[in-house]
Amino acid sequence: ENSECVLQQAGCCPCSMGGEEKCMSKNEADVYRERIENCSKEQLCAAVYNCKEIACSCEKGNCVEK
Repeated sequence: ENSECVLQQAGCCPCSMGGEEKCMSKNEADVYRERIENCSKEQLCAAVYNCKEIACSCEKGNCVEK
């Protein structure tokens, strides 16, 4: 269902600092959040705004970007 799909930061750097966001299930997003909590405080991120206007939805059981 669409309510199970969320936009989640995909790495140590947020999209406002060169990272990216992805559409994924809430369960998968929990795994990503745990990984992000373990990112080094000394992680270097590019000062590049990489955020996009993305909506997530469910198609055939998969979370996809719209």
